[in-house]
Amino acid sequence: MHRETLKFVMQTLSIGGGFCRVFHCAPAISTNRTNAPSDYFWRICLSSLTTDVNQPATKRKRLAARLIPSALVAGLVVVGLSPISPLCGLPTATAAEQNVKNGSFTTNTDGWRTNASNQTLKLVAAGHSGSGAALSMSSGKGTVVLNDVKPTVASASAGSSYTVSAWVKAKTAGVSGHLRVREVTKAKTVKHQKYFTLSNTNWTKVSFDFKNTQAGADFDLNVLGYDVASTNSLFIDDVSLVSGGGAPVAPVGPDADTPGIGAAASLNNGGTFSKLGIPSKGAYFGASVGSNTDPAAFEKEAGGNLGVRRTFYSATQVDKAVSIAKTDIANKRIPWISFKLPYSWKDMAAGKGDAWAKDLVAKLDALNGPVWLAFHHEPEGDAPIKDWVAMQKHLSPIVKKNSDNVAFTMILTGWNQLYGNAEYSLENTWPGDGLVDIVGYDVYNSQDIVKNGKTLGSTNMDESYFKQFEAFSKKHGVRWALAETGINDSASKKDPQWMKRTYDELISRGGIGMTYFNTPHNSITTWAITDSVKTKQFAEVLKTSAKIK
Repeated sequence: MHRETLKFVMQTLSIGGGFCRVFHCAPAISTNRTNAPSDYFWRICLSSLTTDVNQPATKRKRLAARLIPSALVAGLVVVGLSPISPLCGLPTATAAEQNVKNGSFTTNTDGWRTNASNQTLKLVAAGHSGSGAALSMSSGKGTVVLNDVKPTVASASAGSSYTVSAWVKAKTAGVSGHLRVREVTKAKTVKHQKYFTLSNTNWTKVSFDFKNTQAGADFDLNVLGYDVASTNSLFIDDVSLVSGGGAPVAPVGPDADTPGIGAAASLNNGGTFSKLGIPSKGAYFGASVGSNTDPAAFEKEAGGNLGVRRTFYSATQVDKAVSIAKTDIANKRIPWISFKLPYSWKDMAAGKGDAWAKDLVAKLDALNGPVWLAFHHEPEGDAPIKDWVAMQKHLSPIVKKNSDNVAFTMILTGWNQLYGNAEYSLENTWPGDGLVDIVGYDVYNSQDIVKNGKTLGSTNMDESYFKQFEAFSKKHGVRWALAETGINDSASKKDPQWMKRTYDELISRGGIGMTYFNTPHNSITTWAITDSVKTKQFAEVLKTSAKIK
């Protein structure tokens, strides 16, 4: 009697857009049929495979996991092709389709790139399964991004489900980041993402399910690591995006189009707003009023409620801020709130203020509507800007992990970024892609302001600012808005269409909000709306602006 061995050869056949794994059993040496499997064994094989295709995908996997090992344990030896060859004509189970090319970095990093020249991407031998990829900074610290060169999925069908995953590891523990898929169309970008923090140096799997919301969307697949030093590395391996995911998670981030969590999710212009308050079309129009004064009287004069309201608080006014935000939400206003911090930027970045921040976010998360939150607006000149950037990097994950209705915003002057010192440039003040939901800018019309003995002319808001804000937002996948703006009394009489024109230009450049600085406090000129001329101009814009229904 000849000794026989068992050989399983897995063939992967492309069938109907999916994959079918068929087990072929081949004799290794002998043609002696003495030890051939019984008819009973083949009935089991046939039954398991034919029954299997009629089960849900998860059940098919469980059946296969039970039946194949059971056959091996029973000591059955397969010695011929002829008994199983009829199976090739049977219906086959369709498994999930893998869309990622070179997700295991087998011999190179082809098909992948970084987002900036100061980031490095290289192949390393010690991946999760075989070789892998390593991301790092060439110098200093920064956000590193693994980005697909071409869309991982092109022209996806609306409503189709997917599962995305990646294995990540840090050379030094403490790296945070997120796995992200961006649905990109000409109309808008919707983001799906999951955050991670690597508390050790072990390989960690990050995975989530999502459902595509836009017909014809291209998928941009990324893995990001925050604040990675040149001496550290984020290792990535086994990146996967397969069709047919499980229960999807809601879209997140500045481009989410999931309906809002309050009583209403629709806008007066026919659009909707996301959990973070991002409008699907148009832009909110509103104001800051007095010293966080109840805007009801001003709204009555203007003929309607504000779409967005700016308020300002010290670190000790958390409860007051939450109370006012609650009132704003009840009155269908988006609360856009700014906080000074309990500690220096450097100390906040080091975690000294984490308890304060988590308490604030927990209280805002309990509210029944979206809130836009900013920490220390207009930072230019207050302390080393690198400390402010580090503070933003540190606080963003706290906000995002502990809330689903709080948009993380940062507010700059705008002038310093475009016309000031290089240290304040848009790129140098950027904490990293995926961390910020909305960038706010405080840009005013300088017309008729006297500076150094000279009367200034009108500011071309679109050409001098909005065009650059739009380009930056598109580059980094972030929304933008005017957090403060204004025109003085003299200029408003000379250019009565300024408010309406500025609002329309903002929308044309992708802006989602405009808040007027309606207060005499900290004002260098007559920004406040105190006469019928500016009241009428404000009311004209408010009447047609986007508002929660």
